[in-house]
Amino acid sequence: MITETYNQVVEHWKPVSEFLSVPKSDEQCDRMTEFLNHLLDETGDNENHPLFPLIETLTALIESYETRTIPEPETSPSEILQFLMEENSLTPKDLKELGTEQEINELLKGKAFDTYQIRYMCQRFHLGADVFS
Repeated sequence: MITETYNQVVEHWKPVSEFLSVPKSDEQCDRMTEFLNHLLDETGDNENHPLFPLIETLTALIESYETRTIPEPETSPSEILQFLMEENSLTPKDLKELGTEQEINELLKGKAFDTYQIRYMCQRFHLGADVFS
């Protein structure tokens, strides 16, 4: 049985290898993404579709390439606080648990968060502590 499967894989590998290998370039990754999008158009969100394992495999390969090649943007805790305040229409008065308005303004200017402030922000916005450290 394994010999028969092995022979079938070897026989069909060349035509599919471009889509089932770890991408080596942006161009290959783009082709894989396009192929993935066609599969998603065909299968929708049906996890029982016979091609769903192929979708999972392609997704993992593409994510692996992107993780290695696309740098994560550095975001400071003050930028995160500013973003959260803007997204939730909050003012320093709305975050009195963080401190006085002056203290919150200092956080927005880059002052380091203390342990209590980190814990509060993580609980309020459902974030990991690493975001503010």
